[in-house]
Parts: sequence; structure tokens; C-alpha cells
Amino acid sequence: MSTTEELEVKREGLNRRIMGNALRIAFAHDVKSHEQFLEHFPPSALMEEFLKSDEDAELRGIILAKTVYMPEKTARGLPAFVAGHILQTAYKEREKDATAEFIVATDTGSKNARVTPAMWAERIPATALWSFITHGDWWEVGNAAQNENVQTDLITYALEHDMLMPDSVIDRIGIRQLTNELTKDEVEELVSDALKIGTRNKAYAGRYIVDLLKIPRIVQVMGSSIIHTKVIAPWAETMGLTDKPVVAAAAAQGSPPTVAEPGRKRTRTLAHGETPPDDKSADQGWSSPPGTGVDESPQTQALGSKS
Repeated sequence: MSTTEELEVKREGLNRRIMGNALRIAFAHDVKSHEQFLEHFPPSALMEEFLKSDEDAELRGIILAKTVYMPEKTARGLPAFVAGHILQTAYKEREKDATAEFIVATDTGSKNARVTPAMWAERIPATALWSFITHGDWWEVGNAAQNENVQTDLITYALEHDMLMPDSVIDRIGIRQLTNELTKDEVEELVSDALKIGTRNKAYAGRYIVDLLKIPRIVQVMGSSIIHTKVIAPWAETMGLTDKPVVAAAAAQGSPPTVAEPGRKRTRTLAHGETPPDDKSADQGWSSPPGTGVDESPQTQALGSKS
């Protein structure tokens, strides 16, 4: 297996973990419902497309036993298309336990065969699940605190599992825009922290800002619309959760790439797994950076404040 193929396999594994957690978060905070899941992925399709293998016969049996009271052993022996037809009909006719909750996340079954969001994330393509989760632009409407909680959980999970770098979070938001939304006390605290780090001959990177302010506060002050546009959506593209291609060649060479930014005389270092912001980046050239860092920092940008 080539290095590129190994990276692709690793990325797919990460994406399954991401989507299993993202589904759980979306359901937990009610930005998505089990009913909406079945509107996007009808019961018949779940059985016929995503649980069609012989290895998934146990899962088909578990779902049918739970929803239509069919003996599990009998249900296991049914072809996937038959199981799909039975489940689709039962759900359409609103049979007592043929509910979306039971179908999507019963959390029942054996140790190695449990019906959970994580199970579906193992079988449904990550791009399809991400399309479902982001459908409807919920971050633009609805309860702001609820939306921010979803985004906080998503970003925190990605940071904790090294799927997203804190430097990238701050880099994408922009230090000037962030400090414009902070209180005067918070800005002063950032300046004090930057000076303290500077005395150690270290650059004041985004990770220090994230450590100081914490993700919930950053999401709160920026708002869910900006966080989605500037942080989550670009991150999803770099992880291959959208239909846009992922650039992995530089990562395979063992060094992060840089990309020239339009209208600027310098390049910035792309975070781990990050791709250029648009397709034109390919024409701007790639190079190995002399070092890493955050595009903008309190040392290079004037700090604004909000009283």
C-alpha cells in the first residue's frame, strides 16, 4: 500500500469517528432529529444499501425484531431488499415500535452489533452524512445557544483527537475580528499572556489563545454563522467530508504545505490536513515552509477591544 493510500485509509477512519460523534451531537442538541434522518435515508435504503452484506444480517435482524417483533433468527435470514421493504412499510404505516428512534439509535444488540449513530457512520459515506447534518443551514436560524453548543462540541472533539489544530481555529477567524468581539478585560488578558509568552522567546500562537479563552467563549462571541463559515466548513473540506478534493501530497512528504494568500506578499502555513481555500491555489505554487506559526497574532496585528 502506497503512502497516499495509507493516508486515505487513515482519513476514512477518522471521518467515520467524526461522523459518529457529529451525529450523536446533532441528535443530542436537537438540531437534527431521528425522523429527519429517515427522510434523508429512508428505511428501505438503510437496509438495502448500507446493511446489505451477509455480515450485517445480525443488525438487520436486531432492527426488525425491535420494530416489528419479527423473531430475530427469522429476520436475519431475510434478504436485504425484503428486510428493507418490511421496515419501510412498517415505518410508513406507523407501526407501534417502527419509530425513527428505534431504527436510528436503539442502542440494543450484541457487543459487536449495536444500532447506534456510530454504527451508521461506519456504513454510510461520510460525505452523505455531512450533507444530512448540514442540510437546512441550522447555524443561521433557530436557537443561538443551541447552535453554539453543537459547534463547541464538534470543534472540541476535533481538537481533542488532533483532527483540527487550535492555531487553525484562530487563523481562520482572524485575531483582529476575534478581539473586536471580546471585552476590554479579555483583550488585556490576551495582551498580558502574549507578553508573558514573549519573554520565553516564543511566538504567541493560536493554541495559547484557545487555552486562555476556551472554545465555548470563542464560539459564543463570534456567533454560529461565522464559526461555521470560517472554521467548520473549511475544516470539513480538508477532512474530505464534502465533495471537494483533498490535497494529501504535501502531507505524504512529511511537511505541511504553504499557500500564497491573494493580495498578500507572504504565504501562510496550512494546518495539519488543511487544503488551499479555493481551487486557484494550485496556480499559486506550493513550497515547504521554513517554520510553522499562526497567520495572525497579537504580535503582528493591532489588538482592538470592546468594552
